[in-house]
Formats: sequence, C-alpha cells, structure tokens
Amino acid sequence: MASKKKIVRFLHELAETMEIPPHQLATAALEYANSVFGGTDDPGDADGAEDEVLDTADTAQSPDFPAAPPVEPYTGPIHLCLDFGTAMSKAFAWDKDADMPMPLRIGHAAGEPASSPYALNSSIFINRDGRVFFGQTAVNLAAAADPEHHQAFQSIKDILTVGPMTDLLEPVSDLYNPGGHQINRKEVVSLYLAFLTDSALLALREDHQEGSRNVPRSYTKPVFDQTRDEWATNILNECAAVGQALADRFSGQWASGILLDDLRKELAVAEASTQEKHIVVESGVLPEPVAAFASRVRNIVPEQHRRRLMMVIDAGAGTTDFAMFARVQDKGGMRLIPIKGSVTTIRVAGDSVDNALMDYLLQQANVGEGHSRRGAVIADLRRDIRLIKEELFSNGSVTRQLVNDMKTEAQLDEFEECPAMDGLRVAMRTKFHEVLSGIDRSWLALKELEVFFTGGGASLSMVTTLAGNQSVNIGESAVIPIGVAQSPPWLEEECEDIIASYPKLAVCIGGACHGAGKIPFLGVDQERKTFGGDLSEVQWKLDGFRDGQ
Repeated sequence: MASKKKIVRFLHELAETMEIPPHQLATAALEYANSVFGGTDDPGDADGAEDEVLDTADTAQSPDFPAAPPVEPYTGPIHLCLDFGTAMSKAFAWDKDADMPMPLRIGHAAGEPASSPYALNSSIFINRDGRVFFGQTAVNLAAAADPEHHQAFQSIKDILTVGPMTDLLEPVSDLYNPGGHQINRKEVVSLYLAFLTDSALLALREDHQEGSRNVPRSYTKPVFDQTRDEWATNILNECAAVGQALADRFSGQWASGILLDDLRKELAVAEASTQEKHIVVESGVLPEPVAAFASRVRNIVPEQHRRRLMMVIDAGAGTTDFAMFARVQDKGGMRLIPIKGSVTTIRVAGDSVDNALMDYLLQQANVGEGHSRRGAVIADLRRDIRLIKEELFSNGSVTRQLVNDMKTEAQLDEFEECPAMDGLRVAMRTKFHEVLSGIDRSWLALKELEVFFTGGGASLSMVTTLAGNQSVNIGESAVIPIGVAQSPPWLEEECEDIIASYPKLAVCIGGACHGAGKIPFLGVDQERKTFGGDLSEVQWKLDGFRDGQ
C-alpha cells in the first residue's frame, strides 16, 4: 500500500492538474490520507507529510479551520459601513432599493454578552501561549492578568491616530505580547479589522438574511491633517483588504481565540495575493463628523422658509470632532452645504475624562507620586477605568477596591467640579470658539446655530454645555447655539429599538445611508467659504426656510 506521504503528494499534483483552489487542497488531502491510515503513518513517512502540503506558498491554511467560502460578485442593494472606533467599533447597513436602515447586532453575532449588541470592544489580548482573543473576551482576560506585565490592546485605532507616522512593522512590546510570538503593530490592526468585518457580515446574515460576504462597504475616517490623512488612509485600506481575507478564512472562530501562528500564515498569504483581494472600499470616505451629521438629516422636510446654520459635535473616546453646515435653497431644491474650514478635531474626549477620573481616584486614595504601589494601582485602574466611569455617570457615585487593599470612591458632582474637569471644559469651549472664529464671518449673519451631539461622549457636560442657548460673541458678530433633540425623528419611526444606542451609532448610520445614495442633498464635495457662495442674493435671504425638527 502507498504511504500517507505519497498519497498526499499525489493528491497535490492531481489538484494542480484539475485547478482545484490551493486552500482546499490541505484539508482534502489530509482528510483522505487520514481516512486511509486512521490518523497514523508508516514509519519514516509520517514526519513531514503534513508539512509538505502546509509549508508551500499557496497552502498556509491550517487543516483545523475550514477553507474560505467562494466569493461571488455582489449584485444586491445593500451598502455596509464600518466605524473603527477607539473604544468601541460599530457597523450599520442600508438597503438602497427599499431605502431601509439595517441595524447590525455585531456584538451579538460575535457572542459578546457583556457588550452592547450593536458594538464591539476595540481590544485584542495575546496570551503567553500565542493565542489571540478579541473584543469583550480580550477585555475579560486582561482583567485577570497582571496589569504591570500583561495588558490588552485597548485602543487599536490609536496606532493610526496617535504618535509618529512609521511603517508600523516594529514588533509589539512584551507588555502586550509576553510570550514573544512574532507580530507587529500593522498586523494588529489587520487582525482587529478581520474580527470587526466578520462580525458585521455575520450580523448581516443573522439579522437580515443577507449571506454575501462581498457587500460593498466604506469606512468612516477621523479628521486628520493632510499628511497623516494620506498615511493613515493607505494603511487602513491595506489592513482592511487583508482583514477581509482573514475574516473569510476564520469566520466564526474568534470567541475561542485563534493561534497567532495560524493567523500569521494567513496574513502572509493575504498580503502576497493582492490580485485576489475582493474587498470593496469606496473612495471619498466620509470624515466621521460629516457621517454623524448625515445620520441626522435623512428625510429632512422643509415646512417653513428660514435658513439654518448647523454644527455637529461628535464626541468619541479619543477625539471630539466638529463640522458645520448651512441649509440652503437653490434651483435644485434644498441642499446642505459644508462650510469651509469648519471640519476639525480636538484630542479632548472620553479618554480625557478617563484620565481625569484616574487622577481623581488616586488623589482620593492618597496614592501619590512616592507611593510604593502607585504603578500597580495605576495599571489596575487603567484596565477598568471605562467601566468605572460608566458606573459613576450612571449611578452618581462609584467605589473601587484597589490592589493595595485600600478603597477609593468618587461622587459625580464633586468629580465634575475638580480642576481637571474644569480644564477639559475650558479646552472644549476654546475649541468651540476656534471653530466659529475659523469660518468666514458672513455665516454668522444667520444668528442661530443648531448643535447636534453624537458619539459615546455626547452626554458629557463638557460637551452639552456648549449649547446653552446663550449668545456667543465672535468678534463683532454673535451667534446663539441651540441644542437639538438627541435622536432624529426618522429614527423614532423606523428604528425605535436603537434610539438609546443612536449617539454611538450615528457615524456608521450616516456612512451607510450616504453610501447608499440616500442623502443626495448633502453636498460633501461642495463646501463653500462664504455665505452666499455662487447663489443669488434672493436665494440667500435670511428669511429662507426651516424644517420641522
């Protein structure tokens, strides 16, 4: 009888002759050989039989995982948008034929009972054995580790948004990879995008019976300066394409963790096979605050004639983004025009509140600079600070047991009045004034400014107090910022179940809706510098029109 090694080699050659896809070969060949030999091998022939197949350039797939499903061209009406967030990532889809919003329970699809059903923790944890865990599982495992020596990546997006612009190929530090397994920061981004992509596609199938894994999609992006924007966008596109290949290969396997060696084999194949990449990432990706605004203005209907000046403030974990728009009327009907120079950002957001709360809790516990266990206490607090913050803002108080057996507590009203929070409010209001001062003064003739708050930090006082219905003086002009209801009217009629989650989902909702072509009056490429632009004086009368919001 032929040996197992010879059978594997024969099937390999047969597959090449019949043009069988290489990634199907390893599984088919080994299954057949094992069925013949019952999982054993001839002496001297077993060693290397499996490796002969698996080590070839085209067959990096481990036989423990199913082959990726075939990718068929997509002809349906759905557009998908992925919001890669600093703390939490989200996704949303839109049926452009039916003009129907399609919420995606990506947390539920990923099997994360501790997270919001519509979001995933932007976290990765690599254990000492080289197994990679994602999302809420990563957060849970990190909570049981020694925070001074082993932590999870908890803000993967920061790899693109913070720090020097490098090629990202340097190995990650031992703090995040204590087992010393090979992985660099760019690969970390690709792995997380694979998890996010697969979770979104699984949710699309479970929630809306759409089984295609090639649904057209776009990503929203942060507000960057031009140099970082080009660098980060290129990396995001590369990592998204590799992430799609990994999502197909390891679909549904994330909850139990995946060996880094298996992931890196597939990373190598995906990065080398650029001609086979099938992900559809659309050009002209919306900046996050513009996407957040787009989610507010769908189905906007003018009821009275009056012009409006509008601003969206999208407060996330890492940044707070600003963008301003004017509602105008011309021969083509109503349009929403971005105002030149108004799209900007500040690195004061949810993470800033986290840091202020950490300092406050340390002060309350008398853990000063010279404390013997200050490092351990800080590492422990940093791991759970987002949960501590949520409890504080939900309940009005929080008590925490520290690693040095001491307790620390905070009262919300006292924390809000601490110097650090005062500093954040001042920084936010200064930026708000800078945005208004940075646009042409002609826009301020509209007098009133509607302010929309979105993002996970939309309810923070340092954000909401920006729209206090009190006049703000900008040079010789004055404008009155007026806060607008938190959720748009269309959401209450069509997606009542996600109203509570809307602030966090606004960016991906707007990206999906705009990508499906359902906001034609939002001229994202038609920003204007001055009030009036190329419109006639009659069309720009101040007694224009207002909608029913």
